Amino acid sequence: VGHLRSLPIHGEMMFSDTTWLSILMAVVGFLAGAIASVSGFGIGSLLTPVVAARVGTKRAVAAVSVPQVTATALRCWIMRKHVDRRLHWSFGLTHKRLSEWLNKLDIEYQPAMSFLRSCDLSVDAFRARCLSVEMLKDREFFFGADRQGRVHTNLTNLWSQLRQFLRIQGEELVNIDIANSQPLFFGLFVW
Repeated sequence: VGHLRSLPIHGEMMFSDTTWLSILMAVVGFLAGAIASVSGFGIGSLLTPVVAARVGTKRAVAAVSVPQVTATALRCWIMRKHVDRRLHWSFGLTHKRLSEWLNKLDIEYQPAMSFLRSCDLSVDAFRARCLSVEMLKDREFFFGADRQGRVHTNLTNLWSQLRQFLRIQGEELVNIDIANSQPLFFGLFVW
């Protein structure tokens, strides 16, 4: 009965801290797996802090990488028959869609340039930001992905103060930060 300890007042049995942590890890692990099965994300976001409470952050990241790799391998195995390998290896569906949207991007050139002139910028910063605006106006888009799949474009590299002048088919753009949103998406899916 190594996980049970006596309470001195009533003589009742109570779970130790290790047992509570194990129960919490099991519950969070189940929830993380459920979220990951729907969204493809969530194992690391939810499980790492719980494991870190017991073994430290470095070991937690290492330990949680095992179920993440396993879940990714399982998803790849399940989806293997539904993947267009030619498209996947040539550029990828997600990148293709992002590229299509980028090509619809316009900038309100005159207001953007007026705004830049009103800013207190160094000469180099002013020139760099003017060049960005000019490239968008002239539709000289660049689009590339790094080894991790993160996309770099005129839009992602644009000074955030200039984003107010961007349009797609005349419509203003909206910026929403969805960092760590997997629990939200899971809740919306289940609800």
